[in-house]
Amino acid sequence: MSFKKIQWMTPEHLPSPFFAFSLLTCISLAQIPASRLIQGGSLSLGVLINEWGVLTGLTAGILSLAKTDWKRLIPLQKTSPKAFGYVFIMTLALCVIIDDLTFFSEQLIPLPEIYKQFLDKVLSVGSVPEGLWKWFLLCITPALCEEFFFRGILQISLSRRIGIAWGVGLTAFFFALIHGNPWYFHLYLLLGFYLCWLLWIGKNLWLPIFAHFLNNSWTYGNHLWQKPNLEWSTWTGTDSLILTASIIILAFAAFRFREVTRF
Repeated sequence: MSFKKIQWMTPEHLPSPFFAFSLLTCISLAQIPASRLIQGGSLSLGVLINEWGVLTGLTAGILSLAKTDWKRLIPLQKTSPKAFGYVFIMTLALCVIIDDLTFFSEQLIPLPEIYKQFLDKVLSVGSVPEGLWKWFLLCITPALCEEFFFRGILQISLSRRIGIAWGVGLTAFFFALIHGNPWYFHLYLLLGFYLCWLLWIGKNLWLPIFAHFLNNSWTYGNHLWQKPNLEWSTWTGTDSLILTASIIILAFAAFRFREVTRF
């Protein structure tokens, strides 16, 4: 196939699957220097370059030159407070479930000690200004930038061209893969499917942005308040009750969420 015959945009002015995967490849390659910056101690620079510079800035610039229909690609609209309320409940319940799944994962395939130390360093805070800055870097920034690319550009482009099931599945898979943590891949995959489902049902990118922000803030807040040192205690009957209740709450809130976003 010649370069001129490559289909970059669809007739609806949306990225073609080839174009979307090309952008994903570029972003994946950009993860390498950004990750090295973060591992070398330049957390702020690495995150800002990766999230705002590449995921958002570079991608938006390329798609703008390609005359993308932004209203279709990035659906930002008003949603009822009830919808956000159910997303809040669902996300907190899912956070508890993911925490419990993390416990079981640690029993089977524990994180390497060097990776634990790295996470502990990234999440540690020495002052209030540093805490607020890291909250912006680790909670607000990924919620905006990653949802812009994965749920907005990737999921919507793929869903319109190859079907919703493939669009959701591939988006969740690449969302988990690009985080670069093979020990927690299944947890990122679960979160990815949930965020994709929110966009599919709610038809509004603000919903997965909000959920992503809550999830990251939950993880960040747990580390600040509990000082866990990434060690896990034994499982108790109370933990089983909390997990069961979280699953029931998640299922009920999901049902109600579908009801309030149906029309």
